[in-house]
Amino acid sequence: MAQDDKPDSMDNKIDALAAMAGGKDIAHEGFNAVEEVPDSDETGQSDAAAALVAQSSAAEAQSAVPVVSSGAVSRARRARANTLQKQRARVHAEQFKRMMVPILLITGVLLLFLGGIVAFMMRGSSADAYTGSGMLNNPTLKRIMVITSFPLGAILLVGAWFFRADIKRGEAAARRENARDDG
Repeated sequence: MAQDDKPDSMDNKIDALAAMAGGKDIAHEGFNAVEEVPDSDETGQSDAAAALVAQSSAAEAQSAVPVVSSGAVSRARRARANTLQKQRARVHAEQFKRMMVPILLITGVLLLFLGGIVAFMMRGSSADAYTGSGMLNNPTLKRIMVITSFPLGAILLVGAWFFRADIKRGEAAARRENARDDG
């Protein structure tokens, strides 16, 4: 089968365009059937040439649309990647805070509880009771434990409270943003 006999041949398409540009109805003749070659007009160009000129001017008009260069694409990709990275970091930070709240609460309460037990146990005993019974029964160590456990427990509880307040602020900001986007 020759190139011109194929239904999608470029010459057949050009001939069909030329016939349509000349106002000829080619629907009854089929897609590839153009019986007559279009006549030349007063400028000496055939209708086929005019169709080609129209087609090339359409391509030029299409190329007049600004084409995004590869540099702009890579900048857009980098900007999108940075945005996604910031979003991931924000979500990761929120998940970290959500995880730390119970840990800080439990650790702070345990420190306060153990400090209270040790202080209660030390309350009624004298310094003579601890002599020669080992390192863990040293009154100085127990005093240090009591003195440090209460402030550390309080600091951990305040940290848990601050994390929880920050989570609440983030949730409120997200609700406001969603309401603004919806409304």
